[in-house]
Amino acid sequence: KQGQFAPAVERLEAARRLDAHDPQVVAVEAELIAAGVEQARRAIHEGRLARAAEELKSMRTLGQQDPGRRELEDFLRLARTACDQVKAHACSEARKTVVALSAAMPNVKWLDRVSKQLKEVDDLDLELKAGPLGQWATWQPISPTPPVMTGARMAAFRAKHDASSSLD
Repeated sequence: KQGQFAPAVERLEAARRLDAHDPQVVAVEAELIAAGVEQARRAIHEGRLARAAEELKSMRTLGQQDPGRRELEDFLRLARTACDQVKAHACSEARKTVVALSAAMPNVKWLDRVSKQLKEVDDLDLELKAGPLGQWATWQPISPTPPVMTGARMAAFRAKHDASSSLD
């Protein structure tokens, strides 16, 4: 139940230290692993990734080798990669990562919406880069404008020029 999971895991860990092979301990362990994985999976389906991570963290060492737990941990790591890519404005890479997330958990509905949003952002980015601002951002002058010589720089140039012409 809500709020009772972490204490139950602590009590189970204490019971395992006393007798890890006790059938009741093994049965409760399997039940807690299934409940923790299910809570984390539900949180992912609801789009609450931080909550899913907290659910898995509350399991502590329980079920570390459980395939369901490992699948969810891998999913959350990949989701973190997508977040980092979005932060770095690498939307096309983030979209590829979201496609991989969709393949890992095809029934997660919010992934389709995120993939479409990332495509829209990537398309807008391309349009902006192809437009006037993008062209201006990459424009380089053909030949740089020579600096204007005034004051002391002009006098030094004239003195040098006059000295070289008097040698002729």
